[in-house]
Formats: sequence, structure tokens, C-alpha cells
Amino acid sequence: MSHVRNKILPLFAGRATALAKEFRVFTVTQIDPWICASLEELGQFRRSDDRLKGLGARNDIVTLAFLLRTDRACRATMSCPRGELCIVGFGRSRTGEAVPDALFRQPPKVDAPKFFANWAHLKQPMELEPGMPAMLWLTAPSPSPKFDLTIESGGTRIRVPVEIETVPIDLPKENPLKCFLWQPAPTGVDWAPAYVKTGVNVFNRGHAAAKKAGAQFLLFNAPDPVFMREAMSGASEAKAQEQLKNIEDQVRDLKLRQGQYAVYLTDEPPEIDLDRAIEWLRWMRRRSTTLPIYLTLPWGPGPVNTKMSAAGVRRLISEQVDFYQPYWHYCWDGSGCWTELKRSGKPLWIYEIISNATRQKNCGVSWLRKGFYRAYEYGAQGVGVYAAYDPRGNAWEDAPDRTGYWLHYSDGDLVSSRALEAFRQGVQDFKLISVLKGRAPKRWLDEQVNAAIAAKTGEEMAKVRETLLRFRS
Repeated sequence: MSHVRNKILPLFAGRATALAKEFRVFTVTQIDPWICASLEELGQFRRSDDRLKGLGARNDIVTLAFLLRTDRACRATMSCPRGELCIVGFGRSRTGEAVPDALFRQPPKVDAPKFFANWAHLKQPMELEPGMPAMLWLTAPSPSPKFDLTIESGGTRIRVPVEIETVPIDLPKENPLKCFLWQPAPTGVDWAPAYVKTGVNVFNRGHAAAKKAGAQFLLFNAPDPVFMREAMSGASEAKAQEQLKNIEDQVRDLKLRQGQYAVYLTDEPPEIDLDRAIEWLRWMRRRSTTLPIYLTLPWGPGPVNTKMSAAGVRRLISEQVDFYQPYWHYCWDGSGCWTELKRSGKPLWIYEIISNATRQKNCGVSWLRKGFYRAYEYGAQGVGVYAAYDPRGNAWEDAPDRTGYWLHYSDGDLVSSRALEAFRQGVQDFKLISVLKGRAPKRWLDEQVNAAIAAKTGEEMAKVRETLLRFRS
């Protein structure tokens, strides 16, 4: 049986629990995985739990987190072959707090990221500064038989039972939403399997690898002159024609059917550029009537021409765009755009732009998870976040003005984070909502969704999810 192993070196805590005489200090404290707390605030927990408990549906993924305090070096393993055990690194937020962030399955290869406040040197074994709690992160499938978390030091071994209760609700294996994490530029690394595992099923990079990993939908950037809304000329048309043929060749080679792909016409065209975007759209339609068109719509607090008006949306609808992904503020801003888009009958996905998604202690109650409840609220068929990982920078940097777009880290392999796991949890939440939509009274389900949207803490979100799981028709 395989074990996930993490070594945790001496920690000091205030109150000893006499579980074994070799440990003067030993406590395991279960906490909400997305607790909105800093390292200093977590250090105030003194409760000792004799077991860890989780709740899930069938075909679900259960996430648990706990604090571990010991007075000596120890090793933690778990006897769940399909589960994962990670140690949480605490990164510096913009406010200077040390907050739970990166999830390490093994010591990272990178050179001692300086912003991990509780890691003196990221070597083997992993070292934690004295006096700081170790936070561990555990995921396991539901259902799972009972298993143990084992803490070992020298000849001492302590077993902490882990119990996952599975309710009689079957979650769909396929994600009912189109979920898109933009990949702004090539990284040279195939992370498609990791993204698919997280619930992502729409890809705009690495199309062949993404399809092999299980992607449901592929986006191909329109030819450069089209995507960049260049002035139309003989040269730009010739370049666009050549690149359009390349897209058609990729679609053929990948054996994609209608409904499995689209051409990303242009990104967030402001209304002032709408004439040129439509000119290129018509150009593409004249050359290929079968290529479906996808378009994002911008929304911003700046000049009115950075947004789209209802009249502009009606113009786009008349041009037969096939997929729209407007910034989600259109759902409620009163502009009338969302109403017009709904009338089109076309698939509508919504998205949010989040910079510095990692190192945010409230990531579990942000759009990363609540966006899925918003999708239910507004009847959207997809959810997106800009961006998954932008290689044009360094996610490991500790800079107060850091404005990059990262949901995770890179160590060659993908190093996950609480932020990326919040997105994955949102996928699972929506699967649950989609099942209950056909069973539970609409008023009751709406109340639960509204409670999740209003939640201020991870614990409040967890309470809503438990209420949904406990529903019996």
C-alpha cells in the first residue's frame, strides 16, 4: 500500500496532550481547509481532536485540513491509497501576513522561496521554525473505507482515525459546466492532466495534450490580425488566411466535432473597436461557414467605451457569434447586456479576472468557489478565471506590488495551492447543485445558494455544503 510521506520537524505548542510519553506535546486539530486565518491566528488553536471527520457524496472528493503540533521530529503518513497528503506552506500576503497557500507533496526543487515564512530551508527533510503549527491538507475520494493518519517518531507511533461519511447522492462524473482557466502563454510544461483533475475542461493551449487528458472543449485563437483587430489590408488578409487554414487543419487532425471547439475571435473588444471586430468576423464567415466563434466581453470601471452596451450586444447577436463569455458583472450591472445575451439562446459562460490569487487567505470564499454558485444563480453554462498560470513572471516572488496571474506554482510539476483547490471545490459544489436541481424545491435550493454567496468564512461555506448533502427528498 502506497503512502504519502511528509516529514515535519520540531514544533512547540502550549498545552501538552498525554497520548504517548515520548511526546510531551502532541495535538491534532481539525480546521476548515479554507479557513480565513493567518499563521499567527492558527497558532492560537489549542483544541485536540482524537479523529478527523469528513462528509461527501458518491463520486465526490473530500478535503480535510488539520494542524499538527509535536515537540519532536516526526513523519506523517496515511493509509488511503487513492488519497493525497500535503503540507501547507505559508506565503506572505500583500498585507504582510503569513497565510496558508502552496500545497507541497514533496520538498520543492526551487531555491528556498523566501516568502514562505515558516520554512527556514526547503530541503529534505522539510524544516519548520519552532513555535509554528504545521498545517496538513488531506484529500480522499468518497466513498472511502476508514483509514488512519499515522504519526511516527522513533519507536512511537500514534494513529488518528479518519472517517468519511458518504451520503446517498451520486455526483455526475462529467463536469456539467464548461470550466476555463486561461493559459496566457505557453509554459513548455504539460499540466493538462492536473488541470482536468481540478475540473477544467476548456483549454486554449496545448490542444493535443489537452484532448488526450480529457478536455471537453478547445479554443483556438483566431489568426493574429483578427485576434489583434488589425486594420484590414492585403497583407493582413493573406496572413489571416494562412493561419485560418492551420486552425482548420488542427481541427481535422484532432477529429473535433461541432460543440467541441470554437475560434477565439478576439479578446474583450471594447465597443469603440466593435466595427473592426465585426469586419473580421464577417471575413471569417465568408471563408469558413462551419467554424464556431467564441467571444469575451469586457467590463471595467473606466470610460464607457471599455464596456459593451446593450446595442453593441445586439449587433454581435445579429452577426451570429456562437459562444459568449461576458465578464460576470454584466449579470447584475443593469446595462441590459445580460438580458440581450440570454435572448440570443447561445451558450453563455461567465468569468472573473483575479490577480494574486495565491497568497489570499480568503480564497475559499472568493469568486474561485462562489463563481459556481453565481453560475447557478444566473443560469450560465460555464465559469472562467483569468488566469491559471502566467509564465511571464515569477510566481515565487515576494513583491508587494506583484500583479501576476497565478492560481498555482511551478516546480516543473504543478504545485497546487488553496486557491486552485477552491476552484476544484467549486466544481464539486456545482455538481451537487446540479443533482439537487431536479430533486429539491427551487425555493429551498435558492436559499442555500444565496447563503453560500453571502458566506464570509470557509466554515459558513462548509455549513451550506453540509445542508445540501443532507437533503432528502
